[in-house]
Amino acid sequence: MNDGEHDDWQESIADYYSEIDYIREMLDPKKRLLESAVLVEKIIKTYFLRSDREKHGLGTLLRMRRQFLGRQLFDNADFAVEMRNRVSHHTRRRNPTDEELEKATRVFLEVVRKHVEEMESRSASTRPSTNAPQIPEPERKSKSSSLRFETNSSNESEPKTYATEIERESRPLLEAADDDPEVTASTIAEYTFCPRAGILTHEGGFSDPEEELPSSALLPWYKREAIEEAYIHALYTLFAMPVGLVVTFVIVTLMMRGHALYFAAVLLLVAIWLFFAVKAFWNWRDIGHRRLAALLATECNPVSGKNAFQPVDWWGLLLAGYEVRRLEDPLKDERWKLSGKPRRILDKGTMSIPVHRIRKPDGPILPQHIVRVMAHCHLIERTEGADSPFAIILFGNTYQGMTVPNTAENRERFYTALERARAAIIASDNGERQPPEPITGNACSACHFGHPRSVALEDKTMRYGEPLDPVLFHNGKKVFHCDCGDRFHWKPKHERTRKMRKLE
Repeated sequence: MNDGEHDDWQESIADYYSEIDYIREMLDPKKRLLESAVLVEKIIKTYFLRSDREKHGLGTLLRMRRQFLGRQLFDNADFAVEMRNRVSHHTRRRNPTDEELEKATRVFLEVVRKHVEEMESRSASTRPSTNAPQIPEPERKSKSSSLRFETNSSNESEPKTYATEIERESRPLLEAADDDPEVTASTIAEYTFCPRAGILTHEGGFSDPEEELPSSALLPWYKREAIEEAYIHALYTLFAMPVGLVVTFVIVTLMMRGHALYFAAVLLLVAIWLFFAVKAFWNWRDIGHRRLAALLATECNPVSGKNAFQPVDWWGLLLAGYEVRRLEDPLKDERWKLSGKPRRILDKGTMSIPVHRIRKPDGPILPQHIVRVMAHCHLIERTEGADSPFAIILFGNTYQGMTVPNTAENRERFYTALERARAAIIASDNGERQPPEPITGNACSACHFGHPRSVALEDKTMRYGEPLDPVLFHNGKKVFHCDCGDRFHWKPKHERTRKMRKLE
């Protein structure tokens, strides 16, 4: 180790001690725990693992350092990981108490301190000497690279690797400053689609409608038990329809027989019965198709290391051993001021796979979809310590979809979108510049922000909770406005407003 490298190591050691002191002074116990967990990952991945292992999550990293930590500290670290997961996963299990959060934080900081002391020991043993012989360049490079400590593969069992063989090092420049805005996965996805849509999503605080709870009219059902229960209920309803018709007909006959309006009442009864009977039939048929899709599914197990899109089937994934969970609250990366909530997460081994759904039943997968699911993969890896080698996008109201590999190229799209979206929001808030109009009207043709609606006092466009004055246009009979028009003072080229001219 030469003088420059030795000084860098001493500076890194001092920085870690400073971060330990900074975390101890935090007031929020949950934030202290999350920050200390991130610090554990940082020091192990940076100085104690080979680069090809840097994709492992927190639990796996600690297992790989088990021998170094010792039995007691490792057992305590396992408890700390469990507390961290309860905070970041938002599971239905009880929330940790303040005492448990404090204990878990102390354990993580002790893990960091133990590794820092090991760094000091190695630094002292490799202190440069003025009398040391000159090391040839190739040998010097080998010695320098050996300073990244490696686990002993002969003494520690290697966990099974599921993630793709790609670098996952985060960009330091993406860490948000104190005055940077908090952004969501929806915001950067909308920004990728259209910068103006991204600004509107951020300023309006819109929640993505695709992240709401599923319903039979809009979304596929994800649990086979729910489908079986709904199928039995729909079948009983369908069988009850003719019985209900007969009973109602008898009652009407006994009450109105001989009445002048008897036949009119019977016709009305039949019309009402037909309406509900047809509705019950189509409901039974739709649920039956879902049930049949689940019964006929075959095992689907995508290759985690394949850097290409792979077709998947929802029920086939469950047959392959993936377990489903739904987040109650969004995942949050405090350092990047980024949050997002996948529709579902599939867990298997060390993998946690985010699931997203797009409206079109046949795709295609567009850049904004890739950016969103890469943000979800980042959030899972950062907050839960799991591996996300790919994400899954489902198509429309179906159970078919495709994987999106978590490759360096796809992550670069996400990084770039996050940087640009954040810069655009800051510039817009400061009044420096606003996003320009889309080059073509294709992006606006079906955008919900450009969809025209009637002018109403209670239905104004909101910007950070404050209503904006509407920018009006009409079609000769009615006056309309839209969110994008109100915010940026123009007429979007929406398919429903192409023939409307702006009201002067």
